[in-house]
Amino acid sequence: MGYYLLLSGGLLTVIVILLWLVRYSGFGLNLALKPATRYLLEQILVPENYLASLHQTYERLERIERHSHC
Repeated sequence: MGYYLLLSGGLLTVIVILLWLVRYSGFGLNLALKPATRYLLEQILVPENYLASLHQTYERLERIERHSHC
């Protein structure tokens, strides 16, 4: 459970920093105009994708943890 909370907090921090860069810096505005960057931001910011990737990461961590106890 600790991993899950740590990961979700870290990902939310990254998203907030990305949004701040896009909104408040000139270079961020240039980045936001590029289709690839816009696509990546959409992939990160769409809740379904975010939750699905978070869940997959959590499952991987659980598997690693189980194998390390063996």
